[in-house]
Amino acid sequence: MLGYEDLGGPPPFERTETVARLAEAAIALGGSVGHEFGEAVAGGVSDGSWTASGGVPTLDGLGPVGGDDHSPAEYVETASFATRCGIVAGLVAAIDEGLLG
Repeated sequence: MLGYEDLGGPPPFERTETVARLAEAAIALGGSVGHEFGEAVAGGVSDGSWTASGGVPTLDGLGPVGGDDHSPAEYVETASFATRCGIVAGLVAAIDEGLLG
């Protein structure tokens, strides 16, 4: 296939100091709006693996709440959209303002 490059399997996330600060900020932002969540290491594949392997500090799992992923019963809780978008917007603002170094 023309232009195709096999990159192999997705590389694992690396928990750098910057990623740790991002995770702490996301958890704090969530708590400030009553949305409690934590940090976990999980198996599986994410497009974020590619950005992380390129040196971009990456968090995964900030999308809407849902379940039964990749099945006919997959669902999303629409009530989680605004909160999760707000957390991501808060992270972007903190990065833009240099608060996460």
